Amino acid sequence: MDQSIPSASTIRGSKKGSAVLILVLLFSSVLILANIGFVNYRLLLAQRDALEDAVTSTALAELAKTDPVKMAYGEIEILASAQDFINDLQKNIPNTLNSSYWRIDLSTAKIIIYNTPGTAPDGTYIAKPSIYADITFYIHDVFKREVPIRVKKIVSIDYKL
Repeated sequence: MDQSIPSASTIRGSKKGSAVLILVLLFSSVLILANIGFVNYRLLLAQRDALEDAVTSTALAELAKTDPVKMAYGEIEILASAQDFINDLQKNIPNTLNSSYWRIDLSTAKIIIYNTPGTAPDGTYIAKPSIYADITFYIHDVFKREVPIRVKKIVSIDYKL
């Protein structure tokens, strides 16, 4: 009888194969769960970056709404209001965020327009005409849970004649 090939009765009676199979399945399931968590984390980071880009591009669009007569004399006065910023941001987000669900928490949103030097609520000194935005967004993650993402940005314009 050839000793190199085990018979079916020898394989069925061995307990080593079952233990190894259980360990491999356990290890695989832990690896799969870790991979899902990592993908969820990377997705949230990508969505946070997209929201920051939406806030920045909206702020730059609002900074373009200046008084042209004062600009001719080297002064900048931003004519946009905080409500204009929120309205334009709500139009801009679907273009940058690849998500079917998002909302803005308007009760905690802070939009401050600085035409003169001042200090932002977080203590940052603002020397140029700027828009300060501190907004909390709620988006869905991979598991369809609502996740808050807070975006704080100061977007300023540097204009010299």
